[in-house]
Amino acid sequence: MSDRAREIVEALHRFRFSATNEQELQRALWQVFARYPDSRREVILDARNRIDFLVGEVGIEVKVDGSLTDLVRQLIRYAKFEQITSIVVVSTRARHRDVPRHVGGKPVHLAYLADGAL
Repeated sequence: MSDRAREIVEALHRFRFSATNEQELQRALWQVFARYPDSRREVILDARNRIDFLVGEVGIEVKVDGSLTDLVRQLIRYAKFEQITSIVVVSTRARHRDVPRHVGGKPVHLAYLADGAL
């Protein structure tokens, strides 16, 4: 795991998030990511792709619903962008725990928020 991705995952596990939908969770997560000077929210990668957060070269995707297959398809698209060197998936769903550890040659890390209130 890259140092930056590890730092992000560890930071997320120090907090307890309470949200009723993905937008609320993203607002709560932004409180963590905003501490990094190189963090951005809702980053447009191209006309079809927008990742939830970018902290340096770490892309962060938040998922509270949807299938694992759909999530992996999305990660494959994100992995094609050179500005993203690794991806962190933040999820409250057990089904997302099986996300592959590499997609498109880039490492994928999971921040599973089992205590999420969603």
